[in-house]
Amino acid sequence: MGDNSTSIRRSELYKEVWTTPIHQLAKKYGLSDVGLAKICKRYNIPEASPEVLGEKGSRAKGGAIVPFSRRGPDDHHRRTAGSPGPEPAVDVRRGVPAGGKAKRIKMIHILAKHGAKWHPGNPAEIAEARRCLLKMKADYTVEFIWIMAKYQEAKRKDIEELLRTPSIRSVISKYSDRVAEMKRLLH
Repeated sequence: MGDNSTSIRRSELYKEVWTTPIHQLAKKYGLSDVGLAKICKRYNIPEASPEVLGEKGSRAKGGAIVPFSRRGPDDHHRRTAGSPGPEPAVDVRRGVPAGGKAKRIKMIHILAKHGAKWHPGNPAEIAEARRCLLKMKADYTVEFIWIMAKYQEAKRKDIEELLRTPSIRSVISKYSDRVAEMKRLLH
C-alpha cells in the first residue's frame, strides 16, 4: 500500500467528476469506480451520468450539470447565514478530510502522555485499529508504535498482532528496523 494520498479541493473534484467519465477519474486516483462514488457521496458531490458526459467524457449536448453546492459533508449542522466557510480539502486516495489524520495521531499522543492505555479487548479491536492505520501514511503507523513504546501504553503482544498481516507489514517495511527496536521497548 504505502502513501498514495492526493488532496484536492471539493470544487476541483466536482469539476473533474463533471468533465471526466468516472471510470477514467477513478483510475487516475488509483480507486475503483465504486470507491470514487463513495467519496463523492461523502462529500456531497453529485455524479454526472453517462448521458451527461457522452462517450468521450466531454459534456454531451443538452446534458444538464448539477450546480456546485458549497455544502460539504457536515455542513447541515453548522451552516449559518452569511459565508459558507472555507472549502475542505478532500484526500481522494483515502476518502477523509486532509489533515484529519495528523490530528488523530496528535490526540493519541496527548492521551498516551496523560496515561491512556491501549488494551484491545479482542482480536476484532486490533483488526479495526489496523484498518484505521492502513488508511494513513506509514509514518503515522510508526508514530503510533513509538507513542505506545515511549509511554508503555500497550502490550508487546498487542502491537505484534497489530503488525501481523502482510498488508500492514508492507506499509511499514522501510521502517522495519526502527519498529523492531520500538517493539523491544514494550513489555
